[in-house]
Amino acid sequence: MKVKFYPQLLAVLLISQSAFTQNLIVNPGGESPATSGWTIVSKGSDCYGSSDWHIQGNQNGFPAAHGGNYFFFSGCGSVNGEIYQDINVSSYAADIDASNLNFNFSGYIQVYNQSPADGAQMKVEYFNASNALLASYNTGITRNVGVWTQYLSSITANPGTRRVRITLRSYSYNGSSVDAYFDDIVLEAVKLLPIQLISFSTSLDRSNDVVANWKTATERNNDRFELQRSKDGNTWETIATVKGSGTTNAIQSYSAKDNFPIDGLSYYRLAQFDLDGKMSVSKVNMVKTTSANARLIAYPNPVKTILTLEGDAETLSDISIFGTSGQNVNASIQKSVASPTRLELNVSVLPKGIYYIRANGKSTTFYKQ
Repeated sequence: MKVKFYPQLLAVLLISQSAFTQNLIVNPGGESPATSGWTIVSKGSDCYGSSDWHIQGNQNGFPAAHGGNYFFFSGCGSVNGEIYQDINVSSYAADIDASNLNFNFSGYIQVYNQSPADGAQMKVEYFNASNALLASYNTGITRNVGVWTQYLSSITANPGTRRVRITLRSYSYNGSSVDAYFDDIVLEAVKLLPIQLISFSTSLDRSNDVVANWKTATERNNDRFELQRSKDGNTWETIATVKGSGTTNAIQSYSAKDNFPIDGLSYYRLAQFDLDGKMSVSKVNMVKTTSANARLIAYPNPVKTILTLEGDAETLSDISIFGTSGQNVNASIQKSVASPTRLELNVSVLPKGIYYIRANGKSTTFYKQ
């Protein structure tokens, strides 16, 4: 098993989850025509049931929406499409000008499977009150064929930022429709806390466990850290809890371990809790683990009664199942061999919660409903 690191995503500051705003974008998923919240610069003709830069998914050959029922689609013809939305962020001026605010952007793109494929692009631009450009994020022209792909950006707002412009662009390279799709566009303002994180890294030990190490420059009323992991970047589980150092201006070093890392792409972050219960979280660090052999797959997940495991015969020949506190629950689970590469587990007797499966060097998790 190997781990791929993304050092550009290492956290340098903790940010307050309690300070996350609601999504600042109006009509973020194309559920209403783009004339609601967005300004249309250019579009093709309405077709296949589309209207004003949106269309219902899962019909007439279009994919299902990433979220909801509709997504952004600029229409038919050879006209490149463009829409934008301006967000006034002057209400955050005090925190922006004190370099105490992050803007987190997220959006999904997909294009139709054809050759050559059409193109899709998202831009985020940050302006001051005089309309001078201070910073920007640009996905470039993408061609993610047949799958919704998420793009993320997080920046600390430059002092003076007062307006953010989100732009969606579609490019016609083939056919009668401009098959570039967008969905679930998010912009959130996140207030930074004075707790500074010098470094946050992950590595594998000899047992193929993921070890997280981090250092703080300052701490204020810090009760504890929780190392958290997610498979999708949205739902998080706590892997380990580490006691904080209260209030200090001295450099502090910490570590925690994930004994059951997920095979494939996963996300790690630190959750920090003040003595008064307030919570903050670090920026996200992505880790990709790969294996030379077939993956260990568990489904359905969440599960109520029967959990199916799939993998090669060697992998399934020796499995161990643990609760979050490390207790082995193998003895309470009835196992049934469906085939050399499929094993069925009756987990109905297990209490609700997260469980870990380890099998000959591979691991996965499941949630018991």
